[in-house]
Amino acid sequence: MKYVVLCLLISISSVAQNKMRLGALAEYSENSIIRNGSIGINLEILLSKEQKIALNYKFLVGASSDKAFYFHSTLGGFSGGYLLSKLGKEDFKTINTIGLLLCFVPEGLTYYPNPDNKLSPGFYINPLGSDYWFKRNNYENFKVSSEIGGKLLFNQSQKMSLQAHVGLRYSYGKQSSNPFYVTAGLGLLFVDFN
Repeated sequence: MKYVVLCLLISISSVAQNKMRLGALAEYSENSIIRNGSIGINLEILLSKEQKIALNYKFLVGASSDKAFYFHSTLGGFSGGYLLSKLGKEDFKTINTIGLLLCFVPEGLTYYPNPDNKLSPGFYINPLGSDYWFKRNNYENFKVSSEIGGKLLFNQSQKMSLQAHVGLRYSYGKQSSNPFYVTAGLGLLFVDFN
């Protein structure tokens, strides 16, 4: 876990020359079997001067309806952190480099057709997500996930935005009876730290 956070901080500092939105996010997801409530960090790195396309990074911690620990991350962040924590040693420079590079892989992309409007809708696709559940002495479950949905950005000022999103997430792997989750979230994002 500490490696995932460290990788996130390094990636933020390395892309500081790009305009970005960073802030707190609360998210709820559910299907017919389980519900997850979580809070965490949301990061969007804007790729163009028009600010229409952004890279998505999302790290969430919370609990499920059966009182299990729940963690959502980019697949790159989770696998890079896992690789560094299990195999990374001072003399394994190749493994350490691969693990660190994986932490930079985004979860997906958002497209904002009119990013300068006070109320700016966006559409996102996140094919590289991961979800992890752990309940002591009961179960441990890791799944790769993909999500599509819509965002609504309320540009409050030049430095702050509110963001709401609704999406549909699909979890890959050994399936329970319902691999689809409906997700919804609210966030407060701070814009352009330059």
